Amino acid sequence: MSCDERTTEPQFWPHGGTDLDSDEGAYLPGMSFETYRASMASFPRFYPLIPDTPPFGPVMEIIQQGNEFDTDQHGRGDSYRVAQRAPDIRLHGIQTLLELALAGPIPQEWPDDLRILDVLGGDGTLARALARLRPYAARHRQCIMTSDLSRHMVLEALNYGLPAICQPAQHLLLPDASFDAVILAYGTHHIPAAERRQAYAEALRVLKPNGRIVVHDFEENGAVAQWFSTVVHRYSPNGHAYQHFTREELLDDLRAVGFREATVRDMYDPFRVTGPTAEAARSGLCAYVAGMYGLFKLRRAPDWQPRLWELIGEHAARLRGHEDSGMPLVRRADAGFVAVMPRRALVGVGVR
Repeated sequence: MSCDERTTEPQFWPHGGTDLDSDEGAYLPGMSFETYRASMASFPRFYPLIPDTPPFGPVMEIIQQGNEFDTDQHGRGDSYRVAQRAPDIRLHGIQTLLELALAGPIPQEWPDDLRILDVLGGDGTLARALARLRPYAARHRQCIMTSDLSRHMVLEALNYGLPAICQPAQHLLLPDASFDAVILAYGTHHIPAAERRQAYAEALRVLKPNGRIVVHDFEENGAVAQWFSTVVHRYSPNGHAYQHFTREELLDDLRAVGFREATVRDMYDPFRVTGPTAEAARSGLCAYVAGMYGLFKLRRAPDWQPRLWELIGEHAARLRGHEDSGMPLVRRADAGFVAVMPRRALVGVGVR
C-alpha cells in the first residue's frame, strides 16, 4: 500500500540522512544501556528478560561496529527505514511467516505470556504489520520483540513504541527458554554462512520446549538471488556480496543444531504497492524498491524510474509459477491499482 505511518509521501534520499552517532560508546545512539533498560520497563512482557548489565567485550564491540543499515552515510539505513514506514507492502509474506511461527492462523486472542522474537527485525516492520493484518492486533503487536544488530534500527523501533533490543543473532542477550517462536527473516543472508548454525543454536536456546523457529531467505542462484547480484550489488553503495541459501544447507543446519520436524518449503513473498492510478502505483513501487535496496547509483540517472521498472520486469520474467503469474505487474485493484514485484523465498521451520 501507499500508506505511511508518519508522512503521507515518503521521500527517498540518495545520501546523508540523520547522523545519530553522537555517542559511539553508548548502547544505542545517544542512549546508555541503563537508560535503554529503564525504557523497556513499559513492556512488562519483555522487561524481565533484559539483562541487568550491558553487554561487554566482543559482543559490545560487534554492536558498536555498525553496519550498512545504520544511516545512508554508512550504506542505506535511512532510506530503508523510510521505505518500511509502509509495512503492508510486504504484508503477504509477513502473514505467512507469523502463521508458520504460530503453527496456525493468527489468533483472535493472544495469550498474555506469548512472546515472539524477530531476530532480524530492523525497525519493527513485522510487528507493525501485525496491526494491519488484524485491526484488533494494534495492542497485541507488543507480543513481538524486535531485535537487530543495527543500533539505529533498534532506536527507531523503540520510537515506534515497540519493545526492541540490539544484539547479534549469533550472541543473543536473552535468557534460555523465554520465547514461543523465533523468526529470522529479511536479511538472514547477512549472517556469514559459517556462523548461521550458531545463530540457529542461539534461537534453539531461547525457545521454550516445543517452540518454533522460522528462517526465511532466498535460494542461491534463484531469481531473487540474481536480483541481488545483478541489481542491488551494482547500484547500492555497499554492493551485495552475500551468500544465499540452498534447501539442503538450510535443512541440514536446522537439524544439526537440534531442531525436530525440520522442513524447508517455498514461500511467495511479493511487494505490492497500491495507488489511485496505474502510474502512481508503478511510481510508488519503484520508489519503495529504490529506497529499500539503496539503489542510489541508479537514481542519479534522470530516467531512473523507467529503467528500474524494466529491471523489475526482467526479474518477474525469471520468476514463474507464483501467485501473480500471468497477470500484469500493474493491474486494477479494489482501491485503484496495484503494482507488484513478485518474489519467492525459501523458509525453513523447526521445533525445539
